[in-house]
Amino acid sequence: MFRPYSLACLSPPSANNIPRLLDLYRDGQLKLDTPVTRRYRLEEINQGYDDLLAGKNVRGVIIHEH
Repeated sequence: MFRPYSLACLSPPSANNIPRLLDLYRDGQLKLDTPVTRRYRLEEINQGYDDLLAGKNVRGVIIHEH
């Protein structure tokens, strides 16, 4: 059985790896959504930064709707 991939550290992938990473994500083998600990609206960006510094979240995501 093939183990799903996860990212311990996100660094910029090389352009050569992006198609492979997309394929892994689409196949459910690369888990990118699970490390998100909380989503913040754009107007909550300061709270997200404060939570990061306080250790309340590992990976907060800013949602910008236009």
